[in-house]
Amino acid sequence: MKKYIIIVIFGFYLNFVLAQHQFCIPYKKNNLWGIADTNAKVMVQPIYKTYNEFNTGNNTLISFIKNGKVVVYVNGKMQAALSNIYDSIKRANYSENGTFFIFKNSKMGLVQNAKVTIKPIYDSLECYNNNRIIATNNNLKGLISTSNKVIIPLQFQNIDSDWDKNQETRSTDTNYYWEAKSALSSEYFTDVKQKEVNRAANDEIMMMVEAVADNAGTLNIEQEQKLLQQYATAKMASTYSNLFFVTNTLGQMGVYNSYTKKIELPLQFDSLIAHENRRDANYFTVYKNGKAGFYKSSLELLPINFDALNTSEIERGIIFPMQNGLYGLSFLAKVMQLNILPKYKNLQYHKRFIVTEDWVFNIFEATDTNGNTFFVGENGVEYFGK
Repeated sequence: MKKYIIIVIFGFYLNFVLAQHQFCIPYKKNNLWGIADTNAKVMVQPIYKTYNEFNTGNNTLISFIKNGKVVVYVNGKMQAALSNIYDSIKRANYSENGTFFIFKNSKMGLVQNAKVTIKPIYDSLECYNNNRIIATNNNLKGLISTSNKVIIPLQFQNIDSDWDKNQETRSTDTNYYWEAKSALSSEYFTDVKQKEVNRAANDEIMMMVEAVADNAGTLNIEQEQKLLQQYATAKMASTYSNLFFVTNTLGQMGVYNSYTKKIELPLQFDSLIAHENRRDANYFTVYKNGKAGFYKSSLELLPINFDALNTSEIERGIIFPMQNGLYGLSFLAKVMQLNILPKYKNLQYHKRFIVTEDWVFNIFEATDTNGNTFFVGENGVEYFGK
C-alpha cells in the first residue's frame, strides 16, 4: 500500500509539473494530426494531414500544413498572425529560444517570440556569431540583426568574424570585428558586442558518455604482456581508460582494471562491448548464450535475456532493449528497469522537454507492429488514438 501511495503521489507531481510547463505533443488519429498534452488528453482535434515542426523550449511550437501553408500553435494555442501565410517554419539553430525561420516562395524571414521581425525577402539566412545573421540574396552576402538592421551591406562573397582581433580584444573592447571579402579585396567592419546565446540551454545536451571502439588507439603492449601471464588473451578496451578485455582458457571474456589491479567484470561472458563514462563509471553490453544484458562494472543493470541492446543513444542515457525484433526503453540509473516493454517495431529518440534543472522529459517516435507511426513519452503514454 505504501508503494502504491508513493507511485500515485509521484504520478500526480509529474502531471502537475508537466501541466505547469504546458507541454504539447503532436497527436495522431486516423492518419490526421492534432495536439495532446503529456497525458494524451486532446487539446487540438486531429484535423491536419501533415505536421511541419515540433520544437520544445520555453514555449512549445507545433505547426501543421493546411492547403500548402503552415498553421502555427504555441502552447496549444493557434497563432493567427503566423498561420495560413507561410510555406513552412523551422527552428533557427544556435539562436535564442523562440527564434524561427519562416519560408515563403523560396524566400526566408525570421520570427522571434511569435512575431515576424524579418519578412521573407532573403534567399537564405544563417544565424552566426555575435547573435547576428548572415543574409544572402543573388549570391551576395551581408550581415543583419534579428530586427533586419543592416550591419554589413549585401555585396560580398563571404563574411566571417575577425577571429584574431576578437580574441585579442575579448575583455577590453566593446566592439565585435568582422571581415567581409569580395573578389579582389577584404573590408573590415565593427559591430557592437551582443549578449552571447546560451547554446547549452537551447540545443541538445549529451550526457558525458561515449561508446568505445574495441581497437581505439594504440595498444599498451607492456600491460598486455603482463596480463598474458595470467589470462589466455588480453586486449586494451580503450585508450581513454585502464580497461583490458581478458579471456580464460575456455574463451570466456571479462574485464581487468589495470588501475585497481582487479577484475572489473567476471570472466563469464561470450563477448563484450565497453561504453566509457568520463565520470569513471564503466558500462558494458554483455553477451552470453546468444542473449544480451547490461552491466555497470560487475553490477547487473539489465539481465542477460534480451536478443540485443541498441545503445545508439547511450550518450543521452537511453538504452533500447530488443526482444523478438521489437524495441523497448530503459534509462541509465543505479537500478535500471524497462520503462517501456519491447513492443515497438521501431523506437527512436525525437525530442526532450526541460522540466526542471535536474529533469528532462523525453519524447520518442514509435512505429507499432501495424505500421502506425506516432509519438510516445518516456512514461509509456502513446500520443496516438485508434
